[in-house]
Amino acid sequence: MMRPRFHSVLSIRALAFASITTAMTLTACETDHSAARTADFTRLSGELESYEQATLDQTWQACKTAMDRLAFVVTQEDRTDLEGRLLARTQGGREVRIRVSKETTVISKVRIRVDTLGDEPLSRVILQQIEAALPGEPTKATTPPPMP
Repeated sequence: MMRPRFHSVLSIRALAFASITTAMTLTACETDHSAARTADFTRLSGELESYEQATLDQTWQACKTAMDRLAFVVTQEDRTDLEGRLLARTQGGREVRIRVSKETTVISKVRIRVDTLGDEPLSRVILQQIEAALPGEPTKATTPPPMP
């Protein structure tokens, strides 16, 4: 007669619990979801993402104005009716990528990445300059637009 292997069952449960706990911890660390901020920095991709209450044209122009104010050299621009991509260099030679996309007629999504791995503090400075260059009072779309 075979004896039940309680230690194996317990080991499997402990391993499953540890795996789930680790996955939840890594997921929680992946994105900064501070209630005080509406811009989220994703550590995994190195991008700062924000939804702005402005048209794509207004947001695109604000990005270009921010680059001028920060004295960054724009090396490449690409713009369509739905999105824009801007590549720039800081005075220290760091690469800055900004992507702006039209979410609705009055909400645009801005994504900023500095270098390959990202730089949250510098990305937030760039975002502040973009928001300061937007027309009107600094109003922000606090949540992503509803899915169609």
